[in-house]
Amino acid sequence: MSRKDQPKRTRAKQRRLSSDDRRKEIVAKATEFFAEEGFGGGTRALARRLGVTQPLLYRYFPSKDDLIKEVYRTVYLDPLEIGWEKLLCDRSRPLRDRLQEFY
Repeated sequence: MSRKDQPKRTRAKQRRLSSDDRRKEIVAKATEFFAEEGFGGGTRALARRLGVTQPLLYRYFPSKDDLIKEVYRTVYLDPLEIGWEKLLCDRSRPLRDRLQEFY
């Protein structure tokens, strides 16, 4: 079959997202990707899964390590920031109750 006769591969048209939305999408997909592949999974495969180019990933995250740090912050640190300090410092409740609610 000649090249002319081969069916064209069409790439799904990527919708235009704001910079913030694109960054959030990258972090969400990277979270899933690293959960499945481990941190050894490559950015090229991640970009393919996202339907973007690898250079676009590096525009948002200068290194894979930066992306991993953002995934870690989003998954582990952000949920803790939602009032945990206020909860733990509320001395009107017994310490045991505050710690149980925290954990």
